[in-house]
Amino acid sequence: MLADATVLVIGSGRIGGSLTRQLRALGCRVCVASRGAVPGPDRVPTGAYGPVLGQCDAVVNTAPALVLDAAALAQTRPDCLILDLASAPGGVDFDAAAQLGRRARWELSLPGRMFPRSAGRMIKEAVLRALRTPPRRGG
Repeated sequence: MLADATVLVIGSGRIGGSLTRQLRALGCRVCVASRGAVPGPDRVPTGAYGPVLGQCDAVVNTAPALVLDAAALAQTRPDCLILDLASAPGGVDFDAAAQLGRRARWELSLPGRMFPRSAGRMIKEAVLRALRTPPRRGG
């Protein structure tokens, strides 16, 4: 059951932020791991989520870099569901997950596959916005 599930969401960008809001609305306890996060009861820096992994019913990655390697996956419970929603190359070591007997699903680039028109429109808008923005000078 989703209500009362403990979920770690890795990444707090558009997908991670939206997913976090939706999971909380469904009654899940959500911890977010992101770069530069100030540690707190529901936030941990990326890579420092080791103590949280053993408490999770599910871990959802949205970061497009390896963040769940064999050592991290070994800290998850055997019944923990692991979903990778990031863009390629993703962030889960699926070979290690299989060797550990973990349920891991690879759903890379899910928004583009499920909602190609919306994703395409968002990419177009981002490119146009970037073209209109003058480059920053200096360093």
